[in-house]
Amino acid sequence: MRPTRRRLLSAAVVLAVAAGPVAACSGDGSATYDPSSAGGTDDHYRVTDADLDAFAEVMAARGQALSDGDREAFLATVDPDAGRAFRARETNLFDNLQSLPVVSVAYDVGRSGLSPDEIDGDDPTGRVQVVEQVRLEDALSRPVGNQVGTTFVQREGTWYVGAEGDLPSSSAQDRPWYGGLVSWSRSGPVLLLADADAPSSQDAETLAPQVAEDLTGVADLLGQEAPPVLVDATSNGEASELSNASGEFAGAITRPLYAATADDLGREAGILVKLNPDYIDQLVADRRTMRHELTHVVLRRYSGRVPTWMSEGIAEYVGTYPATVADDEPAWSTYVDLEARRPVLVATGNWGRDPSGDYLLARAAAQYVVTRHGLDAYLDVMRTFARKAPLDTPDATSEVLQDVIGESGEEVGQGAYALLTDAGTAGS
Repeated sequence: MRPTRRRLLSAAVVLAVAAGPVAACSGDGSATYDPSSAGGTDDHYRVTDADLDAFAEVMAARGQALSDGDREAFLATVDPDAGRAFRARETNLFDNLQSLPVVSVAYDVGRSGLSPDEIDGDDPTGRVQVVEQVRLEDALSRPVGNQVGTTFVQREGTWYVGAEGDLPSSSAQDRPWYGGLVSWSRSGPVLLLADADAPSSQDAETLAPQVAEDLTGVADLLGQEAPPVLVDATSNGEASELSNASGEFAGAITRPLYAATADDLGREAGILVKLNPDYIDQLVADRRTMRHELTHVVLRRYSGRVPTWMSEGIAEYVGTYPATVADDEPAWSTYVDLEARRPVLVATGNWGRDPSGDYLLARAAAQYVVTRHGLDAYLDVMRTFARKAPLDTPDATSEVLQDVIGESGEEVGQGAYALLTDAGTAGS
């Protein structure tokens, strides 16, 4: 869907709601954080407790404006002296949160100070941690929390939002509604967000059913249910700086999103597949990467609980199915000479030292186990490993494999290597 105005189903705020920007309060209230962190262009200004209350009330006003669908009131909380680019992002934030299928928006405003971003002028500034909590209908079971770098600036006695969204990307889980305008589309369990001005081949209405088709196909192959998933195909955020389990550049990654409310702190809120917008045409043309990522979505409960070779191996197997390593010989011909390394299953701590070889051997290991013992047996290995939670060592892996399929880790590694050798992809 293209952006349209819609009312939020609900919105929560942390303090008393204000109708607009809050006038600064004077007084001798001592700040609850180190005054030296106030920073800003006026190094002598010290934020007070009353100022901290005012910051929270500004965020409450923003929450109320979102709930009311009142763009004018929302923008009245933005620094009137801010540059055009920042005001455009703030306008887009409001419009995106109005158009998306949002269930709730809330802001938790802390009282511990952070170093403020630089704001034009010599007016007082202050910064605290703000956690934005947004829940999207169906795609998220709980609100996803994002730390927002909000710097407040006082103009003629009134506090405004002067900068936000500048925390390192590691502090934000996913915030595709901040930046440019987005569109969205739902297809089955998939909620997909894309740039509003994306070409027709990359827009939300085109991509969502394609991703849903792949998700259903992966789930059916694995004999599992297709879970709800949020797919971010926007160029907002650190869109192009994606890396996979080996730290390599990736066209797409899968990761969990977590809640940050007091009641649900640290609990999973949903599953995200982040697509690199620079390579969406390639992802659509060659669906293997998408099916690989969607395998991680379907088998999410095993993530981090089984050896990396095991989770990446089945994702490679499903992503390329029904092709085998022999079928893909030309694609593998440029990979490293596996004869130079021991054909053993790679422990997670060593994963990524030879990424091309690691993924290739993991795929062959998955193909070996599935071909000899069946897909259900492979999934049973994953379930057993996750339930027993052993250390990811060769002995522990061998013990689980021996219990479930009657083969050791060394035997599986040798079997995988034999598949590659027979396919002519390992060495000369």
